[in-house]
Order: sequence, then C-alpha cells, then structure tokens
Amino acid sequence: DPEAGVAGQLDVAGKTGAETAGQRALLGRAWRSRVSHDASQADKTANGRRAQQALQATRLACGKLVGRFTTRDESGLAFHPRTVIFDLDVTLTEYDTFLPFLFGYLRHYRKRRSLKLYRLPLNLLKFWHWGNRTWMKTEMLKAFMGGEPRQRINGWVDQFVEELMGDGMREQGLAELRAYQDQGVRVILASASFDIYVHAIAKRLGIDEVLATRAAWDRRDRLAGMAGENCRDEEKLRRIKTLADIPADGQGVAAYSDSHADLPLLGWAEHGVAVCPSKRLFHQVAGLGLEVARW
Repeated sequence: DPEAGVAGQLDVAGKTGAETAGQRALLGRAWRSRVSHDASQADKTANGRRAQQALQATRLACGKLVGRFTTRDESGLAFHPRTVIFDLDVTLTEYDTFLPFLFGYLRHYRKRRSLKLYRLPLNLLKFWHWGNRTWMKTEMLKAFMGGEPRQRINGWVDQFVEELMGDGMREQGLAELRAYQDQGVRVILASASFDIYVHAIAKRLGIDEVLATRAAWDRRDRLAGMAGENCRDEEKLRRIKTLADIPADGQGVAAYSDSHADLPLLGWAEHGVAVCPSKRLFHQVAGLGLEVARW
C-alpha cells in the first residue's frame, strides 16, 4: 500500500527528528553546564589569585614593618636602646594580675571579706552602663581590700608574687628583659596595676625604676582606694616623661606592651613592640610601624 509506505516513512522521519531534537537539547544542556562550570572555575581561580596576591602583599607589608628590627645580634637583641620600658600584665606575665590578686586575697581571708562584697554586683552594672575603668578599678579594690591593714596585705603580696614568679611569667619576655639588663640598658617597669604588688614583682625581676597605679592609705595605714590617676593611656606616658634623662621625642627608647591602652607609649618610643597584641592593638601595628612579638 503506497499510503501505508509513505506513512511509515514519515513516522520514521518523525522519530528521527525527535531523537535529533532531544540530542540537541541534551547537548545544549551539557554545553551550558560546561560553560557555567568553566565560569565558576574561572571565578575561583581569580579569587584564589586575588587571595594569594593579598597574602603576598600582607607578607611584604609585615616584612617592611618589622624587617629592620628582626635582625638580632649575638646578644639576642634587635635594637639597642638607652632605655627600655616594659608593661607588666600579659607582656611579662601570662595573664592580667589584678583580678587574681584580688580573688586570691578573698580566698585567704574569706570570712573577713565576703560580707563586704554586697555592693560589687551593683558596681558592675554601673560600670557596664558608664564604662569608667578607673572608677571600677577603685571600687573593686575597695570591695576586696578596703580598710585592710597594710601589714596583712603585704603578707598576701609575698605569697602572690611567689606563685606568680613560679608559673605566671612569660619565659621569652624574661629572656628579653635579662638581655637588656646584661647589656646595662636602663629598664623601667610601667604598669597600670597597683603598686601594692608591682614593686614586689619589680624587685624579683631586678628592676629599680617602677611606675604603677598608686594605692591610697588612711591615717591608720589601712587601704583606702586609689591615689591619683590610673597609670594607663596618656597618664602612663606623661609619668614616664617626668623621669630624669628621658628624651622628649622618645629617641633611644624601646617600649613593650600588649595593650591598645599603651598606644601613646608605643607610638612615642623610637622602637615599639606589640607583645602578643590584642585585636585592637594589632589593627594599629601597621600605622605605627611596630614590631610584633609572639612570646
């Protein structure tokens, strides 16, 4: 039958056309997928190159920042100042010393001090609202030790310093300190912690010149709070500049600190070293050209 033959041919042709169209659609999807994959790979490659370039730039910048200070001689020092100033907490010690000092005193004299801490939660709320560090520092000292006789506090100081020297100091920091001392460099310990125990630590370290936040004592020689300003920020630098034979421009001075609060000091000194710096301090390293020390 001719008509049946023609119909069969058309049916075959239709099937062939459908198969061809399907193959074209499949090829189209495969091509679009390949293009998308190639584009994605190109983006990743570009991002990778940008990241690598950024890393190289960062390394180069860091090299420029600290390169002139990182070459050390036989003495182990990268810079030979006439005067070197060390912060205490987290610079020479492993941790901030103020709170361990207070809580340690409470632990040893719990029965005497526990009832006097009732105002501390309210003071903490006030600090959270107002953010006055000096006021909060004074209130905490008074809450834990206010009214206590100097002799009793000194007894705890001796034990606290002994424990701190045993397992709370940074060995690399002490090695840096000793290297300066061996070279006959003038060493100053400048700390925002209270002189109640900072002087005792300095004595153990062989440091004669000490600047610290001063404690106030009443007429009965009992602890009354803070005397004068908190030894941090601009106040620390101001007090350093009042010492004899300290250059006004910081030439010949090296300063070590971990805290952004010492940015005035680190920026003033000819050679500033950010020791295990906090995030806020690390962000200022490039602008001030500081060396970064990881102890």
